[in-house]
Order: sequence, then C-alpha cells, then structure tokens
Amino acid sequence: MTRSRGAGWVGSVASVFAAIATSCAGGEATTAATATATASASASSTSDSLTRGSTSVASSSTSEGSATETAAATTASDGCQSDRECPPGFACVDGQCEFDGGPCSGATWRQEIARVALLLVIDKSGSMVDSSWDHDGDPDTPSITRWRSVAAAIEGFAATHEATLELGLVLFPGLDATSEPTLAACPVAASPAVAVGPMHAAMILDALPDADAGPETIAGATPGRAALEVAASHLAAEGEGLARAIVLVTDGAANCDPDAVDDLSRFETYDPGIVDAAAAALSDGIRTFVVGVDVAKGASPGIVDGEPDGVDLHEVLDAVAIAGGAALDDPAAKFLDAHDEAAILGSLEAIAAELLPCAFVTIEPLAPPCSVEVRIGESVYPGPAESCDGVDGWRYTAGGYAHLELCGQACAEYRALGAADVDYDFCC
Repeated sequence: MTRSRGAGWVGSVASVFAAIATSCAGGEATTAATATATASASASSTSDSLTRGSTSVASSSTSEGSATETAAATTASDGCQSDRECPPGFACVDGQCEFDGGPCSGATWRQEIARVALLLVIDKSGSMVDSSWDHDGDPDTPSITRWRSVAAAIEGFAATHEATLELGLVLFPGLDATSEPTLAACPVAASPAVAVGPMHAAMILDALPDADAGPETIAGATPGRAALEVAASHLAAEGEGLARAIVLVTDGAANCDPDAVDDLSRFETYDPGIVDAAAAALSDGIRTFVVGVDVAKGASPGIVDGEPDGVDLHEVLDAVAIAGGAALDDPAAKFLDAHDEAAILGSLEAIAAELLPCAFVTIEPLAPPCSVEVRIGESVYPGPAESCDGVDGWRYTAGGYAHLELCGQACAEYRALGAADVDYDFCC
C-alpha cells in the first residue's frame, strides 16, 4: 500500500536518485541491484528558506534475495502503488518511490550546492588611485590605494569560490578610458571582460588591472549605469538555468549620463539611471549587491572636480541596493559599507554566504537512523551539534533527520568545494 509523509517532508525533490542494494554474507557486501533515475536538476527554495541543490541517494541493505529484475525495471522517480514496485532501499510514498532506511542498512545523500552566475562589476575610475587610505587600521603600515585593496579582495574571493560561483568581470570605465573630461572618460565595453563561467579565477586576475596600477590605467569617470546594463544583458543571455546576481563595487556616485547636454553636466551631475538599471535587472531575476569602498556621508562639495555635486553617496548607493533587491536590513546603510581592505573581502564573503546557503533538506527516512555524519572533501563531521555557535560541524534545523545546516568550517568547505555527503546508518 502507499504510505504518506508526515510534516517533516518538504516538497518534491528535483534530483538524481541512485539506489544500490547490497546483500551481506559473512560480513562482506556484494552488489545485488542498481537503479537510477533523473529528475529536474534546478534548485528550489522551501517554505522555511532551506535549499535543495542537485542531489543523489545511494542506499545499501542486508535484506536477502535478489531484486535485480525489479530494480532494473523501476526507478526512484516512477509512480508506484506499493513498495514492491520500488527498488531496494526505497518505499512507495505518496505514489512515488522514495528513500526508505531499513534495519541493518545505510544510505548516503549527496547534496550539491546550487550554482550561481555572479558578475563582478568593478569601479576602476580615477578616484580609486588619486589618494591613499589606511587599509588595515595600523598606523605602522604604509597607506595604499583603494584600487590595490579592491584588487586583493577580488583575487582572494575568486580563488575561494570559483568552483561554486560562475564568476565573470565587468570593468567600468573600460581599460581605454582617459582622465580627460570628455566622453573619453566614460567608455564601457559592450561585453564583460570575462564572461561568467566556472573556474574563472585565473581569467579574472588576468583581466583585472594590476594591484599596483596607477592613474595611467586606473582612470576615467564612473559610468555605473552602462556597466550594470552590460552586466544584466550578459547574465540574461548566459546565466539561464542558474541563480544570477551582480556585485557592484564602487567608491563614487554614478555620472556619465548619456543624455547630458555637455561635459560639465556629464561629470558634475549624478546619473540616477543607475537605479533604473538595477531595477530593470531585478525584473529579470537578477539581484544587484552593492559594496561601497571608503564611502563618506554627507553631500559632496559643489566644485568642478569630475564628481557629481551635492550628492550624499550613502543615499545614492542605498537607492541602488534597494532597487536591485539586495538591501541590507540596517538603518545605517542598505549597502555593504567597507572602510578597510578586510571589510571589502568580508562584504564579498557575506554576499557568497547569502547566495550559497549552508542549510538544505534531504529526504526524511522512514526509520530513525542510529548515526548520521557529514563528509565534505576529506573532512568528516559527526553530529549533530546543538547549535552552530562556535562549531565546525552541522545541526538539525527542524524535527526529524532531513533538515540540516552546516556550521563553521564545514559550511566554508561546502561553499568552496560544492558538495557534501550525508551518511545515514540504520541499526540492525
């Protein structure tokens, strides 16, 4: 007969299932049957904000006898009316064959992180090198340019996350920008310097101007609107099937309004079109996160300096973050406000933490397991922990055995490597 799940079951699984039944004789396991089934691989969010990535289940059982013919004919995604119609290690639940842990058996749930296409939109305007800043709060170390800090943060972030974030790069203005107060200060390439894709850290570092670059390379104005439009267009075309997002890293208010009547207004007037560009991207499902670098509060001076006059940079960056659907719940700033090099990298890591959650849902076993452990790469984390506070491991986030959250180093490894194996062991 068909069984029903209790409240611990959360939705349908978009995954790849594999069931491997083994029979045990004299303590040695031999393969009895194998069945696989493929369903949708797209990630979805559950009502409690936990996330499914691409997943698979392998189960082993000590039940005697061979079920090879049944397993070969029936897969975990097939409809069923009774347990007999399911492969070993599965049960008929609500008309579908699903994982069923029985006595003297074990099973592994493989959780693969849901990949994200992320375009880094980086401000390389002249203000990034026109003065130095205290990048580390240490008066005994020399000041460096903001550009050097941004480049260092991008290098570290890309190297850590290239396996799980499909990274790309847009530079604004383009590498051909000059410091002349004309349209030559406002170019933005029609396509990214690096298209989004996996394992792109080296390509991004090659395309990024050197950390020690000076005003001959880090030059020009702040055409933020055009940069966001290029990024959104690229993600709409290339990021299909993935979650998509933009990270805007900037130290200034957007200018280079394409509708400016002259050069003076082109540079000295704020371009609100950047807010419209962020809103348009969000309407296509693309969020825009904003990282402000050494952003001052208060209205900018009304002088001819190539920067928009009378603009509160906090307010305009808040507006971009809000329009882009990535505003912080913080009255002090809706964008990620970085005032040293570590805070730039920390802001990028905070974005990765939101895009790559460490909580997920497996399938609730029909019998309680004797033990559960999580393996990530070479690391093994027995558990569960009571909470994630100061813990490198994992915990349950709801009743039952299906809702897990990785903590501390386990979470960091999962975000970097992209997969975790959850081993369930059932007592005899």
